[in-house]
Amino acid sequence: MTPQARTVLRHLVQEGSITPMVAAGIYKVRSLPRRICDLKDAGIKVETELRKDATGQRYAFYTLPQGERRRFAHLAK
Repeated sequence: MTPQARTVLRHLVQEGSITPMVAAGIYKVRSLPRRICDLKDAGIKVETELRKDATGQRYAFYTLPQGERRRFAHLAK
């Protein structure tokens, strides 16, 4: 797993969700969909919901189900 994918997973475990704006702004991850694919390829269940912001711009909202958060809780420390 790439370092960026591990960073995204750690954030998902700690916060439960992530958006492309958060990933780019905080972690400098510019290709969040690719990192989510990396996590899914590793067998991690990440849920995707398409949302619209106040201006009508669509974006993906990624969440980590509670069971997966418990499974990777050791990464939150």
